[in-house]
Amino acid sequence: GGGAGGDGRAEGPEAEVLRLTRDVLDAVATGTWAAYEGLSDLALVAIEPETKNRVVDGLAFQRLFFDSARRRPASGSAAGEVDPEADIQDVVCSPSVRMLAENVAVVTYSRLVTGVGSDGRHVAETWAETRVWEYREGADWRQVHVHRSRTE
Repeated sequence: GGGAGGDGRAEGPEAEVLRLTRDVLDAVATGTWAAYEGLSDLALVAIEPETKNRVVDGLAFQRLFFDSARRRPASGSAAGEVDPEADIQDVVCSPSVRMLAENVAVVTYSRLVTGVGSDGRHVAETWAETRVWEYREGADWRQVHVHRSRTE
């Protein structure tokens, strides 16, 4: 439920982890490493297309991805992909939060990213994503696992 709980958090945990998930996506979209790192556990486990769907532990790969995205030229998108330098719209669709315990939440959603490709044509990308969040006293909520898959 909503409202202040005994732990001093002002919003319910479901709303809080959903807001934090959007904050993570904003950090990715803007390339703000400090924000992403601050929302992530140091031992974050990720399975993503960029990892060739292999399990990657820790933030080193994530940092490399942020650094390489900053260096990518404006024409760096492949045909049929949204140009990262173009105006894009990133929409979280059908989010669901399931509390596994009072300090563990699973957030699932679809993402629709639309924009213009490097060839000037409208492009839409869809993703299925899952994030697992853990709350620790003194550390707040941190994402501990992310799994992203591109859908067609």
